[in-house]
Amino acid sequence: MNILVLHNNNLPFPLRKLFSGKVSGNHSYRMIPMSQDPTDNDDFDVFLDRILQKNLDQEYNLIILTPSLSATNPLEYSGIRCASHIRLDRRYKNTKTPILFIGPEPLEEVLRLSDLGSFLLTPSVFLSDVNTVEQFNEWLKVHATEIKALDDSDYSRFLNRFEVNPPANFADDHHSIANIWGANVLCRQITKEEISYTSKNGEVLRSLYFKYVFAKRDILEGGKSGRANKQETLAIGKSILLIDDEAEKGWGFALKHYLDGANVFDVISHKLTCYEDISESYRHKIERGDYDLVFLDLRLNGADEEGILAPERFSGMKVLRRIKELNKGIQVIMFTASNKAWNLKALLDAGADGYYIKQSPEYYTEQFADNNFQSLRETIKYCLSRTFLKKIFSRINELNAICKKAIAEEFYTPIEKYFMQSFILLSTASDRTQYKYAFLSLFGAIEEVIKYWIPPVRRDDYLYFYDGDPVRAWDIDRKRDEFVIRGTAYGDLATARKILAIYMDAVGGVELDRAKHIFNIVTRRHNFVHNSNDPLPFIDIDTPELGDRHSYEDMFEVVECLIRDCFDR
Repeated sequence: MNILVLHNNNLPFPLRKLFSGKVSGNHSYRMIPMSQDPTDNDDFDVFLDRILQKNLDQEYNLIILTPSLSATNPLEYSGIRCASHIRLDRRYKNTKTPILFIGPEPLEEVLRLSDLGSFLLTPSVFLSDVNTVEQFNEWLKVHATEIKALDDSDYSRFLNRFEVNPPANFADDHHSIANIWGANVLCRQITKEEISYTSKNGEVLRSLYFKYVFAKRDILEGGKSGRANKQETLAIGKSILLIDDEAEKGWGFALKHYLDGANVFDVISHKLTCYEDISESYRHKIERGDYDLVFLDLRLNGADEEGILAPERFSGMKVLRRIKELNKGIQVIMFTASNKAWNLKALLDAGADGYYIKQSPEYYTEQFADNNFQSLRETIKYCLSRTFLKKIFSRINELNAICKKAIAEEFYTPIEKYFMQSFILLSTASDRTQYKYAFLSLFGAIEEVIKYWIPPVRRDDYLYFYDGDPVRAWDIDRKRDEFVIRGTAYGDLATARKILAIYMDAVGGVELDRAKHIFNIVTRRHNFVHNSNDPLPFIDIDTPELGDRHSYEDMFEVVECLIRDCFDR
């Protein structure tokens, strides 16, 4: 039998002499001294991991420890903690090896004094007070049939009986722990690998608590090691920004790996309390619309935000609101460790385009991890299909500024209202009818421009410009393919001919093809509003059918040219 002995010179002397002999009868022994007295559990976990990783390079038939590895305090039961590491960490190659504790401590006392005492009640774990070679050999003989490696069923029973409580600082720094766990879950989904134990998360990942929840997760997953979703091509040529004070815990690595085709992947990883804490250079990029997609964490100020309950008070919410004030078209996916419905609703109400829940070990399930990742994938795809919105919103802001500068508030306010209404309809449109209503609302801005130039009040049934000049009835002669005047506008003019009159008599002219395009667009609008099917007047001009973003963008170009030509001269 190949036996490993972990000790701190606190075994009975006869047994130490036996074990140090390396070979005795049918048994070979290997002794590893554990020379550090534990002071803090977290530091001791790191110490144990280093020793065990270095020395447990093969499988053993039996591992022997004392309940305590301390040379001075027999009641701190660090040997049980060490054995728990061995049982939970596959890197040590002995997760199913039988374990014997040698010491005088009664089982009842260990169960009462150690928070890990339940380990002694799990399969293939033994406690004996042997202190001579004869007693030890007799113990081996008596328990020969029981000293066997755990099978999968035994290991599941072990995890069901054994429990490791979160570290003492778990409640105070739950956000950070959820970030480490959640980043590891995402990394496994994407790369099929854990975050490296040598990464910045290393010390935390080596803690007994994380090893315990990882082992529980592996049982839930049936021994599978992750989904390994392939890198996506959907971000090719795109610019991505991650704002997360915990980015270095693995979020940056996972997302950058997944969106490998991104042209730019910037990371802001320092703590923030508000948008203004972002560096001037990054704020300039955001405000300029450089980024196609922003990943934004809800809590950017670490443990300082643990006590906050109201969603609007979180630092990430403040940053989100500011980004959306600057440009509602910038796509933002929120990251949050909260799964509270009211927090998620608050994010969407504030303008978030989606969210991803950073899973915490308390409510991990394989199904949730899979669904959560697939939801993130679809949200990323959705957001990157909507990057045109930031350009539309930026152009709307420019046009609003032109109108405010050129005309009185009573005229530009309705134009501003129609722009915002049409943008909201556009950004939420999911079918052809909704896109048509976005188009129709945008058309309202044209009608307001017309009202400014040609007031609806007529004198003697003739139309006049706002400055008193008469409106002439311009038209396009289809046979000669040129502009013609049909006289002075009497009664009323169709919308397209009013726009043409504004161009010809007030602005200084317009290209013939653009005028034809305006006539076609007005016909499209007429057909939708009146449920008619009139043919386009100029079939040689490409004018998209209503019902998608392209027809909206086509219409927007007409509105943009009209406003710039009318008010930005």
